[in-house]
Amino acid sequence: MMKVKDALLEVKAVEYDDPVFKVAELMQQYGVYAIVVKRSDKMVGIITERDILRKIVMKGLDSKTTLANQIMNSPVVTIGPDEEISYATRLMAEKNIRGLICVEDGAILGNITARSISENLGPMLSQPSLGGDRTPSFAHYF
Repeated sequence: MMKVKDALLEVKAVEYDDPVFKVAELMQQYGVYAIVVKRSDKMVGIITERDILRKIVMKGLDSKTTLANQIMNSPVVTIGPDEEISYATRLMAEKNIRGLICVEDGAILGNITARSISENLGPMLSQPSLGGDRTPSFAHYF
């Protein structure tokens, strides 16, 4: 079985008092949809693209004067590195989120997302014992 540690991505972070504009810049720069918020080198929250859309854009707030701590989600939903991927997907579905922060002994190891799971499962699913490299008959491309 595939474990969470097999599909981790690097975590990007901002400081508690950084403006949301900086969060958005980092998301764009690194191609991520979530940024961890730290205070005194400790994870205290997380901000997603959805948060910026719903809490800044839709309310007409200024991303240069609104701080990360004002829109972050806390507590952060976390998972251990040795948990199975199936548990991670159930947890994400239950919490209606697209990613989890992987921690061990208080240290952030990475981020697991629905996308990182699908990217890591893809090669496993295309192994010859599971049907080879053929495109499934239900796949449609637009």
